[in-house]
Amino acid sequence: MEANIYQEIEEAVLGACLIEPSTALRQVQGIWSEALFSSEFNKLIYSAIVELDKGNASIDILSVTSHLQKSGKATNDTPFRVTMLTNRVNSTNNLSHHIYILKEQNIKKELAGLGVALMTEASQDNTDALELLNSANIKLGELNTSSTRNEPFNMAMALEEHTNEVEEIRKADGGIIGTSFGVDELDKMLKGFRDKLYIIAARPGMGKSIFALQASFVSAYIGKPTIFISLEMPVKEVMDRLIAHISGVDASIVEEGNYDDRSNTGHRIAEAKALILKLPLYILPASTLTVDELKAHSRRIAGKHGNNMGMIVVDYLQLMGGSGKKGQNREQEISEISRGLKNLQIEMKCPVLALSQLSRAVESRPDKKPMLSDLRESGSIEQDADCVMFLFRPEYYGIMENEEGESVKGMAEIIVAKHRGGRLGAIPSNLDRPAMKFSNWNTQSIYDTLPEPTNTISIQGNINHFEPNF
Repeated sequence: MEANIYQEIEEAVLGACLIEPSTALRQVQGIWSEALFSSEFNKLIYSAIVELDKGNASIDILSVTSHLQKSGKATNDTPFRVTMLTNRVNSTNNLSHHIYILKEQNIKKELAGLGVALMTEASQDNTDALELLNSANIKLGELNTSSTRNEPFNMAMALEEHTNEVEEIRKADGGIIGTSFGVDELDKMLKGFRDKLYIIAARPGMGKSIFALQASFVSAYIGKPTIFISLEMPVKEVMDRLIAHISGVDASIVEEGNYDDRSNTGHRIAEAKALILKLPLYILPASTLTVDELKAHSRRIAGKHGNNMGMIVVDYLQLMGGSGKKGQNREQEISEISRGLKNLQIEMKCPVLALSQLSRAVESRPDKKPMLSDLRESGSIEQDADCVMFLFRPEYYGIMENEEGESVKGMAEIIVAKHRGGRLGAIPSNLDRPAMKFSNWNTQSIYDTLPEPTNTISIQGNINHFEPNF
């Protein structure tokens, strides 16, 4: 389209606001702004309409003209030009389409400007190519976010969303509607991992990384693109643990390669490797990573899978880097990171699991159990999270029996301390550290058998006999 066509469409949008202000402004406000109009006159008119609306004043040709005159922004031809705007349209019937055209044109202008800026920077000899690529990904992501910002739900839309979710829960008949973890009681309590921000916090040695890797594997196993961000372990260690988790072979044996390829152990490891090759699981190792960099990676990987993302797992939050704003202390930086992860979860529309380290203050209490107050000095993690879980191993502290005298050897309590809109409680589970997996307490491992050549795997609990969707 020629430039004057877009000018005419802008005028049609303003004309609609003048003839049917209550209807038009509901469609325009929140997705359009004064800065997006191309001409100064159109910007003035829209600004006047918005100011009158804020003051609950009537909006028409006379009130807009009068407002501009009182503010000293009118010229001799202003009354005529305002009147002419209403000649562009006679109703708001095509307003949504007009706004769509203008938004599309604005995105193209932004992309063109970004392209010119990138070409200029790329032509400089002292430009770091990887830094420029990262900067480009971030800027494209910001443009994508701003151009697809959520619009308000009217009651019909909100009720439809509510009805659909309730129906999904009803069909599940008390079961899971998200991604399972493999511990029955936890799956029932959470109804699976859904589109929320989950914080899994604990002291070292409680099994946080094992929890994260298990959640990542199950998500990828059922065919969902999954990212595992490893800020602490190199890829080799992650793969050792993943192979141990799937095969049931002790992780130390996998790590050292201390087995015969023709033995049962060798066969189990080979089967595990064959399955891993088919998983849509991405491991991102890094010594540090900012939320903006994570967003760029997530958008690129989601783009390879039809803009779908199944789960993002961060091991662990305190190792992420902030934006480097001047004057920021570490607590403010952690708050920025947790808020950024929540925004990422909303944008990607998938579960985001972030591990969090707890301070030694936990161990000063007689029972050693973590509480929400242990997170309150860690920025706004608790506030940003939809669900906070703590991991606690009694055996780690020499506690071998519970109050009833029953053995707690091998137990890991999963304490759901915050669960927005859901139940709270402590769930006992079995933590098999050599095989790197959580399972139901006092039962066998969550995996009854090894992966068969047919690429099926038998999983105990609520995730039985999934057919991978690769």
